[in-house]
Amino acid sequence: MSENNGDAVPTNEFDDADTAIDFSIPFVPESLTQLYYTPALARLSAAQRLRYNQLYAAHINEQFMFFEHDIGNAISRALLASGALKQQGLRDRLRGMVDDEERHQGMFESINRRAFPELYAHCRHVFIRPSAIARHLLNACVQRPKSMTFVIWLAFFLEEASAEFSKAVIKFAREGAAIEANFLTVHVRHLRDEVHHVKLYPEIVRAVLSDSSALARKINGALLARLMREFLAPKRSGIAVIDRLVHEFPDLKAIHDDLRRDVRSLAGSPAFYDAFFAAAKLPSLHNMFDEYPEFAWSAAGAAARHR
Repeated sequence: MSENNGDAVPTNEFDDADTAIDFSIPFVPESLTQLYYTPALARLSAAQRLRYNQLYAAHINEQFMFFEHDIGNAISRALLASGALKQQGLRDRLRGMVDDEERHQGMFESINRRAFPELYAHCRHVFIRPSAIARHLLNACVQRPKSMTFVIWLAFFLEEASAEFSKAVIKFAREGAAIEANFLTVHVRHLRDEVHHVKLYPEIVRAVLSDSSALARKINGALLARLMREFLAPKRSGIAVIDRLVHEFPDLKAIHDDLRRDVRSLAGSPAFYDAFFAAAKLPSLHNMFDEYPEFAWSAAGAAARHR
């Protein structure tokens, strides 16, 4: 999307993709990984920590593809087909966002394949693999955003959370952290579009909920709160990264169960939830909770449910 609404959109700084990937440095800041918030990180050697970081970065790229393309674009296309958006300008901007996410998927898929050809030669997702039941239920919901309005809030959250992640990567790099140039570049390019997508979602929410009854909003708000409690808790994908790390470093087999247990324990960790999902990290989303309190949820509340 080309419009500039005054946000600090990244310039060409760091924009030097397609160079040889440097495996001697991290792909993302360590504080943006799950193990950073667990005692397990200290049990890894320097080489193991670096490889975990790099695998986790590929996992994040998969998340962005799944969340923004597989979920977000499915919701956007269903909204466009439903007739819920009356304003032509809003529909045009939503179509532009769909195009952006298609491009982002190609970008994240390409860098994962370049960095990890042994993992991604024949597939797009190695770590993000929802169960068949979960995928079926999710697909059923995202195809009905006009009535199941909680999925629009889910997409809103995913857009802002992914934008904040990319923003954090760029911030660390500007402060002097060593971040692999190609992975940094994809976050720069990703954020250029995401700042506009985040601005678009409040308009989408208002347009769809204008025809929603108080009872429907209350029901959808309860469904959203339940979904977010499950959605935010580290589960299968984070464990899959650990499993791959142990595969590459067989000497970690002795603590394999401990590593998996520590990742699962983050479901009840206030520090982990606050680092990624606190209100200060998602200001646009939480500002909309003031307009629609039925849909409000908190990261602290989600963490408390798992303790």
